[in-house]
Amino acid sequence: MKGYLSILMTILIYQCIYPCEVYYISNNGNDNNDGLTPLSAWKSLDKLQIEIHKMPKNSEICFERGSIFYGSLTIENDSIFLSDYGDLANPPVITGFQTIANWEKYSQNIFKTKVEGISSLNVVLVDGEFQNLGRYPNQGYLNIMNASKNNIFDRNLNENWTGGDIVIRQTRWVLDKFSIKKQEQKTLYFENTGSYTPKKGYGYFIQNHLNTLDKNNEWYFDGLYLYMFFENNNPYHYNIQIATLNNGLTLKGNNLTINNIIIQGFNQNGIFADNTINVDVNYCDISFIGKNAINATSSSYLNISNTTSETCNNNFIEGRWNANHATIKNCVIKNIGIFEGMGANGDGSYSGIYLIGNNSEIIENKISNIGYNGITFSGSKSICSYNNIKNTCMIKTDGASIYTYYYKLDSPPKQMQIFKNTIEFSGGADALGGINGEEDFSNGIYLDGYCNDVFVSENIVSQCHIGFYTNSVRGHKIINNIFFDNRKYQAAIRQWYREALPYSFEFNLNSLVSTQKSQLILSIHNPYFSINSNFIKLEENTYSYSFEDSLNLPFRIIDKKHPLGKEMNFANWKKLIDFEQQPTFLPSLLLIDNKIQNN
Repeated sequence: MKGYLSILMTILIYQCIYPCEVYYISNNGNDNNDGLTPLSAWKSLDKLQIEIHKMPKNSEICFERGSIFYGSLTIENDSIFLSDYGDLANPPVITGFQTIANWEKYSQNIFKTKVEGISSLNVVLVDGEFQNLGRYPNQGYLNIMNASKNNIFDRNLNENWTGGDIVIRQTRWVLDKFSIKKQEQKTLYFENTGSYTPKKGYGYFIQNHLNTLDKNNEWYFDGLYLYMFFENNNPYHYNIQIATLNNGLTLKGNNLTINNIIIQGFNQNGIFADNTINVDVNYCDISFIGKNAINATSSSYLNISNTTSETCNNNFIEGRWNANHATIKNCVIKNIGIFEGMGANGDGSYSGIYLIGNNSEIIENKISNIGYNGITFSGSKSICSYNNIKNTCMIKTDGASIYTYYYKLDSPPKQMQIFKNTIEFSGGADALGGINGEEDFSNGIYLDGYCNDVFVSENIVSQCHIGFYTNSVRGHKIINNIFFDNRKYQAAIRQWYREALPYSFEFNLNSLVSTQKSQLILSIHNPYFSINSNFIKLEENTYSYSFEDSLNLPFRIIDKKHPLGKEMNFANWKKLIDFEQQPTFLPSLLLIDNKIQNN
């Protein structure tokens, strides 16, 4: 009894110090109500926005299941809990979508309607399906014949594109978009606010211009009118929705929780966490977003779990700089950044998860159909594990399903781990064109730049350009992985930077399996030094190549003795790399139950 009274007193004292109020909002409510019971619920997000500033810490806001709320919400309070209530099957929806009508014919197959109150538009749905901007050409890229920072020349230009957007493939891994300020004959002028300069031989296309509209459901927005192309000459045959607000939830307080809510139809972010601490997002769906599902740059202790996201034009998670102590767990992420010209400029855009911060975990997620990297992460003691990743680098290349990078030699992150991930198929951007004939470089696991001290273990990687690739041989441990059926190399180890002296690099107990003659097993590239046990430690790796003969040479080495590169068979590899301990060569292997078995 004394124990019960003690617990009761603790609860009463806590409630006195931290009062917990519960508020309700429903499509069947009334903004004149007090919002304190389901029967006296509020009706609109506008009313909630007025009242939320008055709410004490630990208040709970309950959205009725089955209700759809148009609008956005900014939370500046600390310790607010958003969730659902009711018995209906469908979770509550916070949406920025509005249905468009009042069309008038502009020209043959092109109709227009006035859209007030927005300056930019990034999401248009037709019968629930995302529609891309009109573009010229409809597929592929035009060729840059000459260029400088703020203009490109193309002698094949035959229309005036002033006022539209130019989308430039600046490098294999960057797509930048700029407004065309003017056109003088065959030269387009724009204000290049990015870090890259257009290059001769690379590609570009035009979008967001009336003259691009020539396919069904393509659209263009001039800041006042939405123009769309309809093959059947009748827009009223379709349900057309557009995003009319920028952010769904803007979070400026700390210790915030969002549970069981659908967020959709916003031009910038589904959730914008503005320099917050301790935000939890659980069992939500965040889809049809013009940029990022969740923008959490400089926000720490972000916890995203059991959340789904589909069709966001940039990233699912945008967590640049100091996004420390984040956990992204058991999320389903698909169709992110797959529309060229619709994502953000610069590095790291069009990605599934972009998270830069220490002590973070990215675990047990299912990620598929991603324009660039499936996961980009960097930060001391950060972990990427148990993820299932498929179909990445669909739009941009020189990336990977799991990618990490550090930009300078000094003070790189320490003790990063990549383990027990399953990766299948990375690539496709090269087929789109615009990269000056360069080959696809879409890898499974990619340790880039000056990163070091990364532990890579028990991953299964197949059908990528290279299964495992690093250009920094500094403290990495690559242990007990399976690299299987990758298109160029199963693994490639490269010393890119002369000043980044190699140390303590281990490549042990891995299985490397090539299934076609065009697939090589292993490449080691160090043009600055000799390749020996001081450069790399190799132990007990298993190599399989089904076409081993004198004409097929599955190993490649570049070093001071072989500056142009030398390809060789296994016998010669053993002679040259005589410091490798207990290597095994098997002429044929099968992947069975996630293990390599001798066939």
